[in-house]
Amino acid sequence: MLSSVQKGNNDGGELQTHDCRGAERRFPYRIKLGNPIGGFRERLTEIHVWLNQNCGAAGWAMTQAGLRGIVNDAVAIYFLDAMLAAAFVWR
Repeated sequence: MLSSVQKGNNDGGELQTHDCRGAERRFPYRIKLGNPIGGFRERLTEIHVWLNQNCGAAGWAMTQAGLRGIVNDAVAIYFLDAMLAAAFVWR
């Protein structure tokens, strides 16, 4: 399930793709995706292709966004541009 686009903190800083705080500092807009039962499988490749084609390789980041104590139940995708975040949600 997709969440709404959320405005995050954008005070600069170096992005570390494994660090959600780094992504939150670098990218001001975030959406969360709940992992489907059975995982994303080939859909993850499709998501990466869409993100690279529309946002550019440096225009997005993805991190784990699970609840505390629950590993891999959600991912967060961070964007530099609100319109691209909204386009991703509506695609």
